[in-house]
Amino acid sequence: MASIGGVSCTFVRGNVPVIREEGEVFRRAGIDGFGIHLTGKGDGVAPLVAVYYGTDALVDAWAASLYALQGSLVTVVNDHGDSVANVFLRRVGNLRKTAAVVPGTATTTRGQIDIEAIATV
Repeated sequence: MASIGGVSCTFVRGNVPVIREEGEVFRRAGIDGFGIHLTGKGDGVAPLVAVYYGTDALVDAWAASLYALQGSLVTVVNDHGDSVANVFLRRVGNLRKTAAVVPGTATTTRGQIDIEAIATV
């Protein structure tokens, strides 16, 4: 099941952030060619969308749990089971609720939160 920092989600859409080596290309006056300066690992920024289906009260509690994780390092597991540890939750957006009825359940609400995540080394 998808989760962010141990908070269960119905779906976590988006790619789990991946860290890649970054570099800068430069040129010097009077020298042919160019140089590459490796600046370290980075480029692990990824937008995630967390979705949860439940009663109105459960969706509110779920959102509060995600808000509490803003600014912390967590493990993210997406819909495909891809898991990445040490993901920094830079921004946890506002909850958007819509009506959703799932036959045979008490589900009445769909909650969605956009999250900006950064993978760390």
